[in-house]
Amino acid sequence: MDRISNLPINILDLILERLPLHDAARTTTLSKTWRTLWGSQAELVFDDVFFSHLVSKKHKQASEISLTISHILLVHSGHILKFHLNIPKTLPLLYTDSWIRNISNSGVKKLELFNKRPSAYKMPSYLFSCSELTDLTLDNCILSPPLGFGGFCNLITARLSHVQITSDMSFGAQLETLDLKYCTRTFNLRGQFRCDNNIRKLMITYCQNFDWQMFKYIRNVETLGLVSAYRFRRVISFDSLVCKMPRIQVLLLDVFPFKSVEPGASVVFRRLRIMDKLISLQISFGFYDLVQTQSVICLIRSSPNLQNLRIRLSYFFSSAFRLGDSFCFSRLALHG
Repeated sequence: MDRISNLPINILDLILERLPLHDAARTTTLSKTWRTLWGSQAELVFDDVFFSHLVSKKHKQASEISLTISHILLVHSGHILKFHLNIPKTLPLLYTDSWIRNISNSGVKKLELFNKRPSAYKMPSYLFSCSELTDLTLDNCILSPPLGFGGFCNLITARLSHVQITSDMSFGAQLETLDLKYCTRTFNLRGQFRCDNNIRKLMITYCQNFDWQMFKYIRNVETLGLVSAYRFRRVISFDSLVCKMPRIQVLLLDVFPFKSVEPGASVVFRRLRIMDKLISLQISFGFYDLVQTQSVICLIRSSPNLQNLRIRLSYFFSSAFRLGDSFCFSRLALHG
């Protein structure tokens, strides 16, 4: 007698959630009730735990694992709101395009893809047809948007790591958070930084070929992180940067090559008065550099509402820089 299938639906959902993903998919062979339940599972997570379980328990080869994933997606008839995929070094990319095509037709809202293979994975054109996508995370991939792609309609957050952007593109006017790490050809994101952009949080870490002219339209930014160290050849005018961010609240500058217009000039101090909304500052700079030191002091004095401050001093600035002491202050009371 089947006692399990007659349990309340919420109990059956809990059972499915606790089963390994490939075992949960196999319940579709039990009855129509289980097929319906499996189709209602909105999150599919193919992570390291999933792959290690298959390899250790079933002793399957990489090609067999790929077929297992394809079968899981095939028997899933409902919406897939979250799709997480870790591509191991040994997994062939033969079926990956079809997986992306499958979820693009399933109303996916959150897509996370981490490619651990030595070569970057070129995202298929199906990605750009995910009209309901709100959260995108990519690692070790290539983005080549099709001609005429105008951006995602609903995308709010984009996190890219080790991603190459081959042609001009925009993630859409709704984008609020953009996090770029070790990305190349980022100058192709000019379309994202139009005057009507909605970016609230912008993080740029060790990105090559970044076009600083894109900072012309960042008035809505509330959190800004720039981690560049020695990889940026161009020295940025610090006062011209901050004057474009009247809403900035959190600022992270890690060994950033900035300069003021003129050491000691009153015009620098006047321009930095717009930082009255800044409440958190984390900064790393060369203490040996008088211009950088002056700019930091000017920034702190121009932030009357600053509450949290972390300062890290670099003793010398090179491709193998050494960091010195770190100072952290909270709930600051700054005067003069």
